[in-house]
Amino acid sequence: MESVLEENARLRQRVAELEASNQRLERRVEELLRAFEEAQRVGKRQAAQFSRRTPKPIPPSLGGKRGLDMSAAAAVRFPRRLIKHWRPNYRVVVRTAAAN
Repeated sequence: MESVLEENARLRQRVAELEASNQRLERRVEELLRAFEEAQRVGKRQAAQFSRRTPKPIPPSLGGKRGLDMSAAAAVRFPRRLIKHWRPNYRVVVRTAAAN
């Protein structure tokens, strides 16, 4: 009978140890869940836009400036060796109704 009582006492002590361990692990799980939820909330926050100064009342239009003078071809200089041979074609052909 004493061996049964000793085994019962040993098992009760083991149950108490396991319950304490279980409570400790449950607290740890709670801490980790709180940390995880906080990390998710932080990830969803967005930073405010960065601005150096106040915006202009009328912003400029988007895109490049218009006209041929702003193109890359206008920036290229005409080769000197071709200047003496080059003549602009200024002749304008005017069609009249009688010529057709």
